[in-house]
Amino acid sequence: MPYTARADGRVAVTIDSNVWDQFFALGFDLAAELPVTRFALFVPREIEIEIAAIPDRPDKVALKAYIREQMRDASVKVSAVFGFTICGRPG
Repeated sequence: MPYTARADGRVAVTIDSNVWDQFFALGFDLAAELPVTRFALFVPREIEIEIAAIPDRPDKVALKAYIREQMRDASVKVSAVFGFTICGRPG
């Protein structure tokens, strides 16, 4: 199935929870690497719940703060839909 272009011309990117640890370790700056002028960034609603569930332990405080800052600075929005589908068949 071909990519469906967004009306605003930006590329939609959905960020899953398993990548935040790697982004944090690399010091990845979402706003710089995926600028809002070219990309529309999203996390699924379930990921928002998972992020909120990260414990407030000393070894996780910096990660949780990084995620919040990156989501704010890169204008990451919460999406109600996540998954894949094949035309005509549930995915």
